[in-house]
Amino acid sequence: MSVTQPNRVSKNIYLTIAVVLIIGATIYFTLSQKKVATVTNTSPVVKEFTSTVLGIQFSYADKNDLNQKTSVKEVGDTVYVHSSDTKPEDGQYVRVFSKKSTETLEQAIKQQFLTSYNSRDCYVQSGMDVGKTKPDTGITAIIAYPIVATNDQWLINQAKCPAVYTSTNGISYFWVPSNSSTKFVFFSIGQYIIPGNTSTDSWHTTLTLTPPSSASNESNNIELQPSSTSFLDSYHLPHISEKESLIILSDIRNEQKYATLPEHHVLNDCGPVVSSKHDILSALDAKAKVLIINKWYPIIRTPNSQRWSTDQAQKFMNDDTLICGVGSFYPFEATAEYVLWRSSCSSGALFLDDKGIPDESITQCIQAQEVISKAFQLQD
Repeated sequence: MSVTQPNRVSKNIYLTIAVVLIIGATIYFTLSQKKVATVTNTSPVVKEFTSTVLGIQFSYADKNDLNQKTSVKEVGDTVYVHSSDTKPEDGQYVRVFSKKSTETLEQAIKQQFLTSYNSRDCYVQSGMDVGKTKPDTGITAIIAYPIVATNDQWLINQAKCPAVYTSTNGISYFWVPSNSSTKFVFFSIGQYIIPGNTSTDSWHTTLTLTPPSSASNESNNIELQPSSTSFLDSYHLPHISEKESLIILSDIRNEQKYATLPEHHVLNDCGPVVSSKHDILSALDAKAKVLIINKWYPIIRTPNSQRWSTDQAQKFMNDDTLICGVGSFYPFEATAEYVLWRSSCSSGALFLDDKGIPDESITQCIQAQEVISKAFQLQD
């Protein structure tokens, strides 16, 4: 027994050493694989985004420092820049507005956003120093309000001004390259950076306004929904130009362009129906305003009292029980302040004259409808 004991000990030692070597090799292989995976990560690629309809251009990195893909989506007069795992409206954006070349940026903001607000509560501050968070040249402005020491009063003062466009503790402001420009933009950036052409500069600091396309190409630059396009093209009817489209998209967000409706049901024409949905529509009806585009196409604006997102507003109306509740108006955009509703144009044979040409009213309606459909990616 005493002779064989050392051999057993030696075998145990060798076995232990072998196990340790196998474990060590496994750990080394695992770590080396992780190291390889890290090394193979590629640097962000700088891309260019151009909107011929809105007339803007900017650079953005295709992914952020967390290796998340950056997406860009154009909806109406707004371009969203966001990480691919978030909704566009939860990201950053730039919104384009039109103005007269004779107006300064401050005058345009007052006319389009502040005519119904007390000038002591809400006012424009021009030439704000926003550091390196703006394009290299141009003029900046914000909608400001009296700042006080207490948070409660600060929030009360802020609530007296336009919710979306009023200055907050994040980066948000209006910008124009020069006062003679016929376009200006609003940036909503927040408190974080989505890289532009460098890792430290935000995408919005690279933005420039591009000149409009030539008149001969304006119609071709607007990719319209097939149903509207085919209708107009089949009768050799013109499309709305790029310049006019931009004005339309700017007008539909400008509350001052809307008129109060007469006392009749627009969104809810079912009368006193016992339904929470009809109650909501009736309440919206009471504060509805209308904007007529291209002489014949109505857009309805109501307060967003339900705090809907665009998806929630559209789902609310996607209900077979509302057989007479909408008067053929459906929501297509919801913001913190308002909901926008659109209708449809009828294009039946009853609207053709004795020469087989569509009536002017239906033509103008469909011309406007295709601009809205394309801009907000809607089905006619």
